[in-house]
Amino acid sequence: MNEYDIYRLWRGMLSKQLSERSKNVLSVYEDDRELYSERMNAAMLLSSAEGKKLLSADISEAEKIAEICDKAGIGFLTRSSAAYPEMLGRIADPVELLFFMGDPSVLSMPSCAVIGSRQADDYSCRLTRKISRELAERGVTVISGFALGIDRAAHTGALDANGQTVAVLGCGLLYDYPKGSVQLRDAIAERGAVITEYLPYQRPEPANFPVRNRMTAALANCVLCTQAGERSGSMNTANLAFSMGKPVFVTPPHDILSGSCDGIITLLRDGAVQVYSADDIIRECIV
Repeated sequence: MNEYDIYRLWRGMLSKQLSERSKNVLSVYEDDRELYSERMNAAMLLSSAEGKKLLSADISEAEKIAEICDKAGIGFLTRSSAAYPEMLGRIADPVELLFFMGDPSVLSMPSCAVIGSRQADDYSCRLTRKISRELAERGVTVISGFALGIDRAAHTGALDANGQTVAVLGCGLLYDYPKGSVQLRDAIAERGAVITEYLPYQRPEPANFPVRNRMTAALANCVLCTQAGERSGSMNTANLAFSMGKPVFVTPPHDILSGSCDGIITLLRDGAVQVYSADDIIRECIV
């Protein structure tokens, strides 16, 4: 990275810590290097707590992260980047800094988020892989969360078709989670992108995943849920999509006596559309 990129990375890391009000105040400093050099004066424009965050944000940390990214082939986007997906800046908690492997242009292409249980049964995984393959064959980017179960079936289905897929992580790009997934991560990066808000080696803390889910919902044109319990991250993502006015689809619950389908039944009651193939989804919302 050049010096300009390092200061841009520094500001992105800082912005993740600041309130929207503080970020708006600091917007008078359009040049990232100028803000860094004038941070003593800039801190006086902020509250005491926010000013301390600005003053403690040293460029050396950004330099360390930049070196790691350069060695690993990781890029990053901030809200000022030309390739930054606009929808990530419109949500309630905007994404200030987005690390990626692969091609970030796929984030702005027609897409469907495919979500579901980590403990998915064989039927749901096979169905997910089939529909994801069909979506990819028709030029739709498949977005999922890189977890075991339904997420893995979604990514694999898209790769089966040599299509594009995006993995949204709840940890850093260089943290091997789920363990043993580096080969799949690299395959996804070759056919799309792997993205995260978290620093390269950051661990997957439980609190990260609800935060990750808002990105999944925001990036996609629509959401497909193929298996989910009543209380799950998948339900969180689907409800976020509903709140954003995006279509939510479900596959028919194959066992209404199983708690693993309770989430699907709830989503149907809340207005989700039942689908049987990728064509059903494309006719409804992909243009």
